[in-house]
Amino acid sequence: MIGHIPVSRLIRTWLVSASPMTNQTALYSADSHFSEGLMTTLKRLFVWFVEMSGEALLLGMLWAVLHNAGLLFSISATVGVFMFGSGYLVTTAVLRALWGGPRLLLYSTVAVALFLTHLQIFFVATGGLTMSERLRLTVGGICVVFACTLVGGWFLRKWEQRAAKS
Repeated sequence: MIGHIPVSRLIRTWLVSASPMTNQTALYSADSHFSEGLMTTLKRLFVWFVEMSGEALLLGMLWAVLHNAGLLFSISATVGVFMFGSGYLVTTAVLRALWGGPRLLLYSTVAVALFLTHLQIFFVATGGLTMSERLRLTVGGICVVFACTLVGGWFLRKWEQRAAKS
């Protein structure tokens, strides 16, 4: 599978378009399959952006509550230090763009595993947090990431089902 287009479909389209009796419908078919795959990827990235916005807001609020910090500072620190600094944004964008599995819970579980990995990178890089603070941040973060990705995955599934019907 290349992108969201099965290889067999690409080969079949190429064979039809390479035959001497080429017509415009075969070329149009290849273009429409490409644009469908592109639209699916763009939908996934849009849902990822909404998920990350929700996660940034909720994780920033969690940090503000746990550390008696200002909300704007906490959200800025969450986005700048954790999400950009640890590479969390990049890995989750790649995961969301490539994930085509039908199972909502599996994607959310993989996203939580990515969160935990990047959270450990964050803990090592920053230091200075007690074990109880790390535990509260970890448990709260797991809940936030799982909820955001579950809702985002559900929304994406409904969006793709609606597009398939029309």
